[in-house]
Amino acid sequence: MYLLDRKTSTGFSLVELMVIIVIIMTLVSLVAPLSIKTINKAKAQTEYIQLHNTITKLSNHAFLNGSPIFLELRDNELRAQINGNVLTQRTFEYLNFSENQSFRFDRNGLPSKNSIDLSQIDSKRVLYFDLSYASN
Repeated sequence: MYLLDRKTSTGFSLVELMVIIVIIMTLVSLVAPLSIKTINKAKAQTEYIQLHNTITKLSNHAFLNGSPIFLELRDNELRAQINGNVLTQRTFEYLNFSENQSFRFDRNGLPSKNSIDLSQIDSKRVLYFDLSYASN
């Protein structure tokens, strides 16, 4: 019968494995908050771009249909109406409109004001409308 010699056996002891796990968990606890913050910033930027695209689509819709669209921005919600009927309604998770804002797109698709004030996570932003096509 052969007995295993402890000096010739290979592998890791339980203590060595526990030390490695503690080191890995410490590194994860340092990196995880940074990556979560980065992910939230990316999601907020995506919502900002979606807001811009939604407003551009509403402007185009007003122009193509030849009828004005009323746009209302409250807290974190966008609501667009045409002839008293809700055209679109959207709630944002990372965007917040600092004060209740409302404006309209006329039948030519031009807005009654040229910017929207909003806050994105912890920073204030202003979304300006591009009216360069109106001068042609």
